[in-house]
Amino acid sequence: LVITIEFEYPRQIEVMQILRQAKAVIKSQDMQLFCTITAEIPLSLYEEAVHKLKDKELNFLRSN
Repeated sequence: LVITIEFEYPRQIEVMQILRQAKAVIKSQDMQLFCTITAEIPLSLYEEAVHKLKDKELNFLRSN
């Protein structure tokens, strides 16, 4: 499943940790003061990743 995450640059490390744990494949990224990453997460790890993003109060949108 593909998601897009929006966050402030100082939170980059925590976002990348969540994506790494979810074995996500980065499809695109724009790293500036406000960052956007679009990544594909395996279905088997999707719910866990979403839970972690919500816990960290990160904004994300499921693309498909």
